[in-house]
Amino acid sequence: MSLPGVPGLPPAQALAWSETLAMADDPGGRPSLSLWLPSGGLTVAIGLSQKPERELDLAAMRRDGVGLVRRQSGGGAVLLGPGVLCWEAAAPLPWLEAAGGAGIHNAYAVLSRPIVEALRRLGLEVFQAGICDLSIAGAAAEPARKLAGTAQLRRKNRVLAHGSLLLDIDLSLLSRYLKPPSEQPEYRAGRGHAEFCQTAADKLGLDAAGRKALPGRLARAAAAVLAPSGWDWLVPPNPPPPAALRLMREKYLADAWNFQGRLPGRGADINAGCQPTR
Repeated sequence: MSLPGVPGLPPAQALAWSETLAMADDPGGRPSLSLWLPSGGLTVAIGLSQKPERELDLAAMRRDGVGLVRRQSGGGAVLLGPGVLCWEAAAPLPWLEAAGGAGIHNAYAVLSRPIVEALRRLGLEVFQAGICDLSIAGAAAEPARKLAGTAQLRRKNRVLAHGSLLLDIDLSLLSRYLKPPSEQPEYRAGRGHAEFCQTAADKLGLDAAGRKALPGRLARAAAAVLAPSGWDWLVPPNPPPPAALRLMREKYLADAWNFQGRLPGRGADINAGCQPTR
């Protein structure tokens, strides 16, 4: 599935492109927002320093053909696939400093602002929780619940924040492939994945037709937010440019990167969900 201006991309391809976006040398220019939908089946994306055998049920992933890819950014493991919408927000460092500060916490707030505003236009009162989650209020006295995870990639002239938004994914899949994370924000309060997370569709109480229309509604809301803002709407190129294609093949589809030498020779069969678009 894809939408106008929102391509469907294998996560390895999208992450390779986002790294090239963060590596741009030009310190000038404007901030940009890109949306993409994960394609190629279910894929788990783990953070830069995470150990897959600690964070993931690798046997279940291998059994079900779930892919694995390691991000260049930090943060925790996220499940990508149908019912998830991803974004990349990048800004030149001088612009970010002028817009509210280039510190890690402030950068998350500034770079997530278009997505937060788009979600609010759909009726979701989203706020930043923990270090980098986008969350919504829980029911009654329940603590806040996670709607999206974000991570950050910082380079000499640019900062990039990217995230995965739980639009309408089956939350039971999270505990099937993700172990309880080794690092948890305080507001998680020991809850399991399905109890801690919330999908936008469930929070809005949408019927089947509303769930099907939700990705398009969010994309249009994000485009409307950007229109008067001075941000660029940047469509991820498909196929990717040569630099991103090389990164995808040599890094994001390679066991040496994804497993960091911990499980040598065991990644090829688990990486079916990360194949490049040809």
